[in-house]
Amino acid sequence: MKLKNKPLSAIALCAAAVFSAAIIYGLVKDDLKHPSEFGSNNGEVSHQQNDIAKASMAAQTLLLNTFKTVPEFVSVNIGPSQTWLFHVKIDGKDRTFFLLPDGKNLIEGNLLTNSVGEQILKEHPKPQVASTELTSNELKKEFLTKVGKSVDNSDKENTDEIVEQPKNTEQQLPFKLPERNTILTSKDKGLFFDRTEELEFIEVGDKNAPLVYVYFDFNCSGCRIAKKALNEFTDTNQLRVRYIPVGVIQQESAIKAAYSIIPKSNDDRTILLEYFSQNKTADELIQKKAPKERVLKALASISESNKTFMFTPKKLTPVFTFKLNGEVVIANLTSKNSIRDMVERLNKQEMSL
Repeated sequence: MKLKNKPLSAIALCAAAVFSAAIIYGLVKDDLKHPSEFGSNNGEVSHQQNDIAKASMAAQTLLLNTFKTVPEFVSVNIGPSQTWLFHVKIDGKDRTFFLLPDGKNLIEGNLLTNSVGEQILKEHPKPQVASTELTSNELKKEFLTKVGKSVDNSDKENTDEIVEQPKNTEQQLPFKLPERNTILTSKDKGLFFDRTEELEFIEVGDKNAPLVYVYFDFNCSGCRIAKKALNEFTDTNQLRVRYIPVGVIQQESAIKAAYSIIPKSNDDRTILLEYFSQNKTADELIQKKAPKERVLKALASISESNKTFMFTPKKLTPVFTFKLNGEVVIANLTSKNSIRDMVERLNKQEMSL
C-alpha cells in the first residue's frame, strides 16, 4: 500500500514520531505516575498515559506537514484545558506549540490562562534542569536508560520461546537514505538485510523452511492480502515468515505495532498478529495498560523498525526481503502468484544446497 498522500505524514511517523512518543511517554511530569489524580487541584483534566504517545505522534505529523522538516522535541508539559504544551526546535529555532484536545490542530503564540496564573509565552524558555522539564539530551539519556532495563518480572515463569531483542536501540544505519524508487547497491542491500535480522519480529512457519522477512503494517490492506496468501505456505511448512511490525500508514499503526511485540513469547505475539490482521483496533489492549517500561521498550523497537523500513527504495508496505542465490532481494509483493513464485524459487534453492 502506498503511504498516505499528505506531505511527509508517513515519513514523520516512520522516522521520528514513535521515538519522540516513547520519550514523552515515559518522562512527562512525575505526576503521570498517578494520571487519574493529576491536575485535580488546578481544574486540569487528567491525561491517561497512553494519550501521551498519541498526542506526540499527532504533533509530530502536524509539524512535519507544515514545516517540511523533522522537529526536535525539547520538552513537553500538560497544558491547560486538555492541551499539550510542546517546546521544539525547528531549523535551529526554539518554538512553542499547543496541541488542541482534538489532536488535529496546533496553536503557536501567547496563551493567557488562569490555570497557571501567568502568561505562557511564545518564546521558548531557557533550558533548566528540573524534574518536570528536561533538555532533549537528558530526555534521550533517561529514555535509553529506561528501555535498557529488564522489566516485568511476571514473565520469569514463562517457558515459551523468547524472541531476541534488538542489539542496540541507538544503532545508526551505515548506508545513505535512497530517493524514492531508486535502486540500492548490493552492498547497501546486504547492510539493510543485516539490520533487518536484528529487529523485533513475529515468526510464523516451520523452522526448517526457507526464511522471509516481511515489513508489515496492520492498517495496510495490501499487507493483509499478502498475509492471507502467505498463510497457505506457512501452514504447509513451505515457508517461514518473520513479520516485522511497522507503523507507517496511520497514527494507530505505530500503536498496534508496538503492542504486538510487547509479549516476550512468540506464541503470544502470533495471537496479536492474527488479532490486528483482522483490522481490529488497539483500544481494548490499551485500556488494559501494559507495564509502562514494556510499552517504552516496544515503542523504541518500532522506531528502529520504522527507520530501517525507510531505507527501502519505494517505501511501500508490505516489503519482502530474503536471500536468493546469495543476493539480497527487496520486493513489494501482494499477489498470490508473485508470492507463490517466490516460495518456489526459495525451495528450489534449498534443494540445491
